[in-house]
Amino acid sequence: MKPADIDKLISEIRTAIYAEQSHRKIIEIDPDIYRKVRAALSDLQAEASEYFQKQDIENYLTMNNRFQTLKRDFRSLFQRRFEKIVAKAIYDISGETLSLLTDEEKEFIEKIHNIITEEFESFIPKREEKNEARAEAQPAPADESPTAIADQKPQEEPQVVQDQHQPPAEIPSENIEIKKEDGRYVLVMITEDLPPIAQLDRNYSLHSNDLVYLPQDLASILAKRKVALVLDQ
Repeated sequence: MKPADIDKLISEIRTAIYAEQSHRKIIEIDPDIYRKVRAALSDLQAEASEYFQKQDIENYLTMNNRFQTLKRDFRSLFQRRFEKIVAKAIYDISGETLSLLTDEEKEFIEKIHNIITEEFESFIPKREEKNEARAEAQPAPADESPTAIADQKPQEEPQVVQDQHQPPAEIPSENIEIKKEDGRYVLVMITEDLPPIAQLDRNYSLHSNDLVYLPQDLASILAKRKVALVLDQ
């Protein structure tokens, strides 16, 4: 790179550092900045080495000083951006966040997010696949099968799905009523879309206007948060 291009790059990096320090959110930067920094550092190092071999100490010190300046400024920008990126990687990665990142940063945040997710999942007990297989293989009673229940109700009303052993591992995002198994489950109407809820027995995916039977303690929590109405105590 030409000296003028390197000076412009250093100025751009310092402007980005100031912006990162002034905002809590990640700011948008030149998507090619990492490529430019890599090329500039490589060129400066090669020029410094060439001057050193020629015993041109003055020019060697000039190139080495510019190399160290660019490296120092880039490290400062790198640390401030990646500090924010790592914090974002702990949670779900949104499209808004990704739109502000360079290709290198997108690859990094996805890698860190996957590592964090795998670490979290390592603490969650695994469900017994044999029990789940038996529950799925068990047919519904003839008098209360999903087809029979659906025939008894208008098409526009939610269908009733029954499983003799346990509620499904994940509740689909439709208006579905699940048969209450015992006194620990209550009928609930969901009033707004909710993020996935992980429980020890299963994961729940709940959406507005869903009619579902939930464990009484979970139903109580959702009701207190005013995101569900308990219809059956």
